[in-house]
Amino acid sequence: GKEGSERPHAMPLGVFSSDGGYGGWMYHGLVVRHNSSRNDTAGVASPTAIVSRDNASVLLYFASEILPPGSGQRGLGVAQASHPLGPFERKALVASPPSKGDGVLDDPQVVFYAGRYHLFHSRKQSWEREECRNHCVEWRTSEDGLTWERRGALVSPADPPMDESLSVHIEGDRLVLITDGTDFINVAFVADANALRQDNASLLAFSPASPEPVIDKYTEFPEGHYGAGIALMGANRDRIGISLILGGALGNKNMTFGVYRFQR
Repeated sequence: GKEGSERPHAMPLGVFSSDGGYGGWMYHGLVVRHNSSRNDTAGVASPTAIVSRDNASVLLYFASEILPPGSGQRGLGVAQASHPLGPFERKALVASPPSKGDGVLDDPQVVFYAGRYHLFHSRKQSWEREECRNHCVEWRTSEDGLTWERRGALVSPADPPMDESLSVHIEGDRLVLITDGTDFINVAFVADANALRQDNASLLAFSPASPEPVIDKYTEFPEGHYGAGIALMGANRDRIGISLILGGALGNKNMTFGVYRFQR
């Protein structure tokens, strides 16, 4: 919920749990609020989570915005807890808010593969980077989920193009990335997962999924929600973060949340 009209982006992050994931969700309260540092005085949002590689903690990633709201200065944060209900400890920023004109970082999505974590996120409203005009998706890697290295911007197919990152997961030897695009249409892109073993984003060769990359045609959502942001979870995955945005074509972003399995 919002904490004040002067902070329209100040939405703390809460947590729900469910035994099966299909229903019976129980709300457990807020686990991460914006803090008093300059980095997220305007709030936190767009969460995604993953269980650590040693199955000992939960890593929660989110966007954090500088005051004044809407200034276009938003970075990426992370918090860690030994249990999904917290308490969560804020860690060093994944990525500091860029300077004005260098884009807005948002929509983090994370997956673990080949011995390290991979985080994909949006850079929006960027006008100063040749590799990222207006919108792009960037890739970062980490050995521990806390200290990250930027690997660059993904090369988007021309038609349909990538836009804001919605989810990422591994299916066999394929890396599947879902982004929204023109008019909030959700599009799936695939690449060889083995390309995650190197460090150059331009070598992640994505192509639109076949035979139909536009996911909205499969969802059977009510017409008013056509274009709502969606994400996929691998059916046999133990650790995978996903996020879902409701509202879509209604022009009404009701909520953003992440879902992940947690095993002890």
